[in-house]
Amino acid sequence: MICNIVIVGVGGQGVITLARILGEAAVKSACSVLASEVHGMAQRGGSVVVHVRIGFKEQVHAPLVGKGQANIMVCLEALEALRNIFYANEKTILIINERIIRPGIPVNKIPSLVEVLEALKSCKLTYHTLKAEDIAKEIGIPFAANTIMLGALMGLETLPLSKEAVEEAIATILPKKYVEKNLEAFERGWKIIKQMSSQ
Repeated sequence: MICNIVIVGVGGQGVITLARILGEAAVKSACSVLASEVHGMAQRGGSVVVHVRIGFKEQVHAPLVGKGQANIMVCLEALEALRNIFYANEKTILIINERIIRPGIPVNKIPSLVEVLEALKSCKLTYHTLKAEDIAKEIGIPFAANTIMLGALMGLETLPLSKEAVEEAIATILPKKYVEKNLEAFERGWKIIKQMSSQ
């Protein structure tokens, strides 16, 4: 079994860090893993797309996820979810951060969050949303929205990776001074999705 994960967002949201943590957790779990980054003007808030392919008892030979081949999409920004929806199919699970970041280049009209979610609903896709930035601010680490989203992903139990492996990966990848707060952020995301799933 190979799990295809597409992580999208804009520069500065920690998209690549999230992918690195997932990759490290896969390695710690003795899985085959390949990742590929596709990004434009990331430092200026441009689009960032990372593909992570994890093989469970199967070797991964190519890093890119094809159109309509994503099992999971983790969307740190709502517009990027819509912009990259061609990776999804009717079975894809999406986790979406309820945030819209205005592009640096002026445009006539930007869809609202409601319009984005309505468009996704019309595609008959399964998605979960959470306000990751608000949660991150609550726990005192504004830039931990990506680890909150990672916690939400793990809370869905769609990946055959253990929670402990991901926590170890967070401790490995992040600078020591940020580990404790990011583990707290990861736990919050995990709990929120668990609560949503039980309702």
